[in-house]
Amino acid sequence: MGDWSEMPERRSAPERSWGRNPLEVIAYLAVAPLLRGLARLPLSALYRVSDLASWVMYRVLRYRREVVRENLRRSFPEAAPEELARLAEQSYRNVCDVAFESVKLMAMSEAEIRERVSVDLGIARELYERRQSAVFVLGHCGNWEWAIPIAVLAFTDVVIHVIYHPLRHPGFEGLVHSVRSRFGGTFTPIGRAGRAIIRLRRKLTATFLVADQRARGSDSYVTIFLGQKTAFLRGPEQLARSLDVPVVYAEVRRVERGRYDVSLEWLCEYPNGTSDGEITERFARRLEQQIRKDPADWLWLHRRWRDRRAERAEVD
Repeated sequence: MGDWSEMPERRSAPERSWGRNPLEVIAYLAVAPLLRGLARLPLSALYRVSDLASWVMYRVLRYRREVVRENLRRSFPEAAPEELARLAEQSYRNVCDVAFESVKLMAMSEAEIRERVSVDLGIARELYERRQSAVFVLGHCGNWEWAIPIAVLAFTDVVIHVIYHPLRHPGFEGLVHSVRSRFGGTFTPIGRAGRAIIRLRRKLTATFLVADQRARGSDSYVTIFLGQKTAFLRGPEQLARSLDVPVVYAEVRRVERGRYDVSLEWLCEYPNGTSDGEITERFARRLEQQIRKDPADWLWLHRRWRDRRAERAEVD
């Protein structure tokens, strides 16, 4: 339960740095002004840049093209080669759109965010009325970057706490942090999540985790996902059970270019009544359902199955 005598706090921005060495500083000083300039363009112009970028990445640089093709082949072995090729190319377009939409977030107004992202807040309002904290889990589908500002704007007296993987470059990490926190919210690198959760445990908190990253440790949960053994992080489940708070699945769906729909559904209302791994299994099943419905919307460039030590360590 949250303590409503306390107002939410915003985590201070990362220590200001343009880079750890001269090359990183030069890269930041060259790229950061360009990104700020691009953010001032209308989305229609940014999508032309996105089309060019996706074509270059897929056709010219072939950036991770074999990774994408192998991921798709493993996940959809029944699909025809031409269908897999179409999905691969579309996935590059979608991920480039998300990248440039995230750049646009530097200059977007509250009104534009609300107009471009629709959301059914029924479950969120129910939690709000109960004065109950919750864990929200989602995958790399649609534009997850645009989903967080909607939560911040809708519930101004709730701590919207986002746990994320920081960038290695300190300059761009600071830039991304400033963009993500423009409308508010508390953003915590995953390495500091434990301390942040302890600090916020007495406040009404909505903790967001993009939970489909590759799991590396021996404490991962292994299940069949998209037809293959896959290790999942146990973090969301462990957090929900330790705090005894519900888990909500957030589906971010691309309606059309530049417009998204967010729907919420219960993944688990009473986590302490579940068995070990049950919540993570539910998340894997719900995410798989979403991916199969709109395959090109997932982040196939991610090396999701590169390191299979966790899967191999699992006893059948």
